[in-house]
Amino acid sequence: MNYTVERANRYIKNNKEKVNPQFRQKIHAQPPIGWMNDPNGFIAINDKLHLFYQFYPYDSVWGPMHWGHMTSTDGLTWQDQPVALAPDHVFDEKGCFSGTAVLVDNQLILMYTGCEQINGQAIQQQCIATSTNFKDFDKSTENPVISTINCPSFISAVDFRDPKIIYRKGRYYALIVTKTPASEGQIVLFESLDCKEWNFKSILLTGNKELGIMWECPDLLTIDGKDILILSAIEMPSQKEKFTNLSSCIYFVGNMNWETGQYSYDYYEEIDAGLDFYAPQMTIFKNKPVLISWMQMWDRNIPTHELNHLWAGCMTSVRQLSIENGQLIQRPLTHSITDKLFLKTNMAEIIPLNTQPKYLKIEFVPENNFNIQFQNKIGEILSLKKEGTFFTLSREKMQTTILGKEKDFQNYRIYDSKGMLRENFVEIILDTSSIEVFIGNGQKTMSMRFFPTMPLSTCQIIENE
Repeated sequence: MNYTVERANRYIKNNKEKVNPQFRQKIHAQPPIGWMNDPNGFIAINDKLHLFYQFYPYDSVWGPMHWGHMTSTDGLTWQDQPVALAPDHVFDEKGCFSGTAVLVDNQLILMYTGCEQINGQAIQQQCIATSTNFKDFDKSTENPVISTINCPSFISAVDFRDPKIIYRKGRYYALIVTKTPASEGQIVLFESLDCKEWNFKSILLTGNKELGIMWECPDLLTIDGKDILILSAIEMPSQKEKFTNLSSCIYFVGNMNWETGQYSYDYYEEIDAGLDFYAPQMTIFKNKPVLISWMQMWDRNIPTHELNHLWAGCMTSVRQLSIENGQLIQRPLTHSITDKLFLKTNMAEIIPLNTQPKYLKIEFVPENNFNIQFQNKIGEILSLKKEGTFFTLSREKMQTTILGKEKDFQNYRIYDSKGMLRENFVEIILDTSSIEVFIGNGQKTMSMRFFPTMPLSTCQIIENE
């Protein structure tokens, strides 16, 4: 297939009305048609968020990657924009893979991984595309601007991707993931004065077996005086109830030394304790740090594909970030949600949901247990339970089957608060086919997709002392 931006936009225009609306979200970014995964180039320009994303418009499965594009003024409602990138050059013929964006002198620079077939191998290399109107992008004639040809020999040509581009004090920097010969995650750092000629600077950070066999999608942002590094770790071993997905997302709290090009950290932790969360990116929006993530997980069946709904994948809502006592705090943006409920766990009555999306804030007594159940007319149940210090988010009582390759896969996830909650309430953003839980005023989040046979219509809270 001859992929071009023009062909993709024409296909979307002619076919998007064929998408089955049953599980379409109301306040979460989702593709107009086709497949969506990692957020790319997440950036705010003039108080408008631009979200680029991994996109294959022609099927609801992963394919030769394009960059989709949408915008939002509130982080909840999204408007589709023309496709930004298609794999239309030799240097990215196998796909325009993940990357990031930076705005310099009113020019938006996208840096992405181009995948090229060379001697039977899919070679990964870093490419640039630019725009001044933030819609139409020109790929650099210098592409690929970073390849492994002139890199240190330890950098793998087939695992060298997901650049995070940063402009700082007149220099461009690119954090790029690779892996060690022993299959440990690693981030390397490159620098440039003109975004065309790049030089290897340093190994920024190397992992170990406890942190997975390969890292993806690095991001770095200073929040409340700390340099926060986030990444996605493939096949990271679980730690009791933590890191139980096949691939997990980590945040590190530490310091970046730009002179040496090395990152040191004091602490790391799981970003989200739910079933569906991968490849998050951060940016500054209205002077506040925020995050968005793909609300899906690799190596799981996706019902919208199996049901031939012609689309797959969505993003989390945008979350405001802070660092408090060394912990990453994630707070929901709710101002554009008109349907809000404020409840206490001692309310025994059944509450009609009427419509989604809905925001719920539920106060609880720390010593008591509770079970919040969202149910539909045929008895499917989505639940959030508190038992002691443990919170369990479950889609087990949904008829639609979702399976994963994790050992002893379960359709629930557990978060242990260890009895150290910042606040005694949970917040929930409930949409047509997703739930996001914010525990203890953003102390921990749990994100999950679900696919009910009928819409959820009631909420009931059962409290046990």
